[in-house]
This record gives sequence, C-alpha cells and structure tokens, in this order.
Amino acid sequence: MEKVSQLHKSQNYSDRRIKILMVEPFQTMGGEERVVLSLIRHLDESLFDIELICNSDGPLIEDLKKLDIPLHFVNIYGKWNWNAVLKIYRIVKRGSFNLVHGHNSFAGLFTRIAVRLQGRTPIIWTDHLLPHQHHRWTMKSRFLSSLYTIPFFLLERLTDRMVFVSHSAMKMRRSIKPPPLKDTVVIHNGISIEYVDFAKRRDEFRREIGASPDTFVLGNVTRLKWQKGVDCFLKAMKILIPRCSNIMGVIVGEGPDEKEFRRMAKDLDLGDRLKFTGSVHDITKVVPGFDAAVLPSLFEGLSITLLEYMAGGLPIIASDIPNNREVVGDNEAGMLFKVGDEQALAETILRLYEQPEMRQKLASEAKKRYRERFTVEAMVNKYSQLYVELAGS
Repeated sequence: MEKVSQLHKSQNYSDRRIKILMVEPFQTMGGEERVVLSLIRHLDESLFDIELICNSDGPLIEDLKKLDIPLHFVNIYGKWNWNAVLKIYRIVKRGSFNLVHGHNSFAGLFTRIAVRLQGRTPIIWTDHLLPHQHHRWTMKSRFLSSLYTIPFFLLERLTDRMVFVSHSAMKMRRSIKPPPLKDTVVIHNGISIEYVDFAKRRDEFRREIGASPDTFVLGNVTRLKWQKGVDCFLKAMKILIPRCSNIMGVIVGEGPDEKEFRRMAKDLDLGDRLKFTGSVHDITKVVPGFDAAVLPSLFEGLSITLLEYMAGGLPIIASDIPNNREVVGDNEAGMLFKVGDEQALAETILRLYEQPEMRQKLASEAKKRYRERFTVEAMVNKYSQLYVELAGS
C-alpha cells in the first residue's frame, strides 16, 4: 500500500522533512504494537523522517528491521529500567528531532523525563489504555489506583498533546480529577488489512481445526490475559454446547494467563468443541474461517481485533463497554452483551446462531463502518496533521 498523505505544499507547510522520534517497546504482538507499526509504514516519507526507539527483541523485531529506518535499542519495557532515561536523553540530544511521539506506559515515563531534561522538543503521547487499567489491583482498589496513576497524570503536564484512541477513553480520563486534562485530541486506531482468497483460506483453516462444512465456528482472537474476558467466553461455551450440536469455539493467541485458561477449558469439559490455536502471525489466514467472532473484554482502548473482524465482514458479539459501543454502535455493526455475564453472552450468541439474516446484516454493516471510520488512511492523515501543527509551533 502506498504511503498516505493529504498534506500539500499549497497548505504552506515547510519544504523540509519533519524529523520524528517514535518510541514503542514492541515487546508483544498486541493491538498497540500493530497500530504503531502500521503508522510508521504508511507515513509519507517525503514529509516525515522517522527514527524508532524499541526493545532489541520481541515477536515483531524482523518486521521492524524491514522498515528501513534507524532503530535505537533501549530496554524500555519494565518499570525498573531507569537507565533508559539517560540512554533516551542521549538519543534525543544527538538527533535534533522536531518532535517525539511515544506509546506505552513506562516507555512514556522514561521518555518524557528524558526529553524534558534535554530541552523543549514537543511531545505527543498516545494513551492506548488509561493508567489505572494497567493491572488488576489498580482496577480493584480506588486508593491504590490513585497512588499508581498520579505519576502518569503528572507526566501529562510535560506533554504537548495527549492523544486518546477513542472519545470514550478521553471522557473517562476527564472524569478522573485531579489533575485536570488539557491539550487533547482523539485519533481512532486504524488498520490496513486485505483478505485475499477468502473462500480458500476459510476451507484451509477449518480443516486445520477439524471443523466440518456445517460447523458453526465462533472465533475469539485475543491476548490470553485477564483483561480479555476469556473465562467468560469459556463459560458461555459450556452453556451453549448442549443446545447447539454443531458449534465450536476457537481461541487464537497466547499470553500470560494461557495455562489458566487451558486448565479452565479442561475443567469445564469442553473437549474438542473448544480449540486453542496458539499465536498466529497472519490474522487473514484465521478470520475467514469464522462464522462469527467474539470480543468479551472487560475493558479496551480501541480494539484492533475488533477492527480486523469488521474488515473481514464478520458478525460480531462484543462486551458492552464504552469503547466497543463507540466502534460498533448500539447493536448496529455488532451485538453487545453485559460485561462478564456468561449467560448473557451465551444467549446473544444463540440469537446470532439461529438467525442467519441477522448475521448477514451485521456483517455488511461492520464492513461498511470499518471502511468509513477505521482505516489506516484516516488514522495516518490525522497524525500527519498533528505532526505538522506541533513541529511548526
């Protein structure tokens, strides 16, 4: 796909390229990482000169090396790597960057301190998850959440522009006081994805998982961690199996809680009606094999998996959280169910299972909504305008 840009010389922008330092650990294959990778790939090289700070390992390292941009390897993933501040300071000082654009929680901590120690280079920070959503204990305790999030909120004072990936996330952040929030913008995540040989890939994937042509395959592409509501999906499958003779659940992905979820599936006696495939690098080989898709997350920033489902034209069942509702609408491009309620999830799946006309309608609306609102072109153009604005200020 060609580089994306709608910025022209007629708009009185400088002829010089804007030099940007991007910061992202790239330690996993999650949605945040795929968004940043897509952003870098599609920025207009005639306008922007990109360098990247990232970790030296991780599942996407080979993809990063193919970008043909300078890579600076700094350990910025863990909260104890404070020597990263000095390393980032030196990179920023040598680089003469017009602005810094960062992602990730502790990378944000180290980078903003380093940049401000160096000078007044403009900083853009994209919040993919709000700080209090980083851990279970920060979600459960208001007091501990407040203690944990104060440093991150103070860092907002060192940030020239805070970017939120959804209006829902920005609204939630604005509701947390103190401190007040200013200089914000919403830029929805966008993806670039192409499903080729859809029918062929559908048949291939279904053969791999042992699904017959008449099996109703319900897919859940996810990172296997507590946030993603995988336990709710497993319990819903336990309810559905006695009522639907040809239904099969498929969980695609890996993560820190994988052993726990596999053990739960075994304890629920789901047998061969529930498959774990492990991690899959090319999602376009998986999604075509689903008849419907599930996203039962407890909370999200703005789910890339949800966009991938929509781009593939799948009927979707998603947890009724503000960010999911913002993406699919009020049961317009997907059906919503009460968060964490396996009975509600099972009943919603059953409605979709029994109504092929509804599946077709939802699938059509999902693809339309993706093309209108959540493409990489839309995302990159908004970031490009923001870069030009801040670099020229």
